[in-house]
Amino acid sequence: MKPDIHVFRAGDLRLAYAPVPDSLYALDEVAFDALSALVAGEGLAAVRTVVTRRHGAEAAERCLAELADLAEEDGLEVPDPLAASAPDDLGWLPSGPARPLLRALCLNVAHDCDLRCGYCFADQGGFGGRRGLMTAATAREAVDFLLEHSGDSSRAEIDFFGGEPLLNLEVVRETVDYARSRERAGAKRISFTITTNAFALGPDEAGYLDEVMDNIVLSLDGRPEVHDRMRRSAKGGPTHARTLENILRLAARRGDRDYWVRGTYTALNLDFTADVAYLASQGLRRLSLEPVVSPSERAPAWALRPDHLPRIAQEYLKLADFVLGETIHGRQILFFHFMTGKGERSSCYAKRVRGCGAGREYVCVTPDGSVWPCHQFAGRDGFTLGALADFAASSGSAWGRVPDSAARVGRQWVGSKETCRQCWARYRCSGGCHANAHAATGDVARPDPLGCQILRARLEAALYLEAQLAMACYRQ
Repeated sequence: MKPDIHVFRAGDLRLAYAPVPDSLYALDEVAFDALSALVAGEGLAAVRTVVTRRHGAEAAERCLAELADLAEEDGLEVPDPLAASAPDDLGWLPSGPARPLLRALCLNVAHDCDLRCGYCFADQGGFGGRRGLMTAATAREAVDFLLEHSGDSSRAEIDFFGGEPLLNLEVVRETVDYARSRERAGAKRISFTITTNAFALGPDEAGYLDEVMDNIVLSLDGRPEVHDRMRRSAKGGPTHARTLENILRLAARRGDRDYWVRGTYTALNLDFTADVAYLASQGLRRLSLEPVVSPSERAPAWALRPDHLPRIAQEYLKLADFVLGETIHGRQILFFHFMTGKGERSSCYAKRVRGCGAGREYVCVTPDGSVWPCHQFAGRDGFTLGALADFAASSGSAWGRVPDSAARVGRQWVGSKETCRQCWARYRCSGGCHANAHAATGDVARPDPLGCQILRARLEAALYLEAQLAMACYRQ
């Protein structure tokens, strides 16, 4: 039986990653050749022959003995539970789409925006429909909905989103106050996050968000020319200078408390390491940069394509080397998608299997009071879960009337996606984004092939960085 291990080269390292125990190994040339042959399906006799021919009999025997000890000590021979699980086995899930146990609520308090970003998945703030703002009454209903359907969990989360939530800051304030009053009356701790383009983030707004938000996500794409190419104001003007000024003000207040500067890269800035370096040079050290998700029905110039993959993979390794250099010189950068090591963003096996909780542990409410599996499904035909009023009037039975296309989102986990079950990155990806899968393939259970390849390239770079940092610590 060939081992469930991914063997790869990254920079000057030879690495092996075992997904089930979530283990990473640095290899010498002998072990790399031996594991590569085993992963290719060669038997031990053939592997011994190959390694002996390349490295000599003594090296071959030593290597195979060490690999046998490693397999036993590190659990590499433990079978993957997915192999014995059926795709429709929802036993891994703490709740199902018929009776969700909510942990988080996305409040789209504004279906409007003061920017007109060229790649916006939300139709530049309108989500394909009428622009508008959520009322305080609807927001309070949504808070009640979250608390009613979160069971006896001690924690819940509310994410303010849009469009641009600062266009409706008064309702954000009222919602926070109302949630705090409900929190004091019960035994549940509610945390708050807001995602903003920061264009309207003046000193007063920054002070308020810093005071009440547990996490703040701020949108900035990097270098001025990169940002301004895609992120224009509603009047068509550039936005970088004002946005950067506002973000720097907030970051200075925030200190070490949670915030992230999140950007998007496109085919027009495949040299995105330069954007991370630019943001770091401004003093911003908590960074995320996501690949753009382009519409499947057209191919704009900024869309990522399969022929970009070699360049993207190379750029992620370049970015890993940049983060490594900064860290070694005492200028630590927290790059969100490289934080894969133990004690950072690692998680237990059950959580890695469950993956995205859209439609099951997490839902979105839009200004008209409609409930959706997540903010990216908002406005898509066939994916509404119903209305807040339906759930308030039904004592929970409304979950049973959710259209199957929407309920199917909540049934997804890494084992329900056939391509994921065989992928070496399955427990670091956990099945990926269901909305992106649907947008690319028309099926929430069939991940976007291009997105998967980009993620695997990014993960190889993250594992490379993890290994380099570990060896740097060892050398000290």
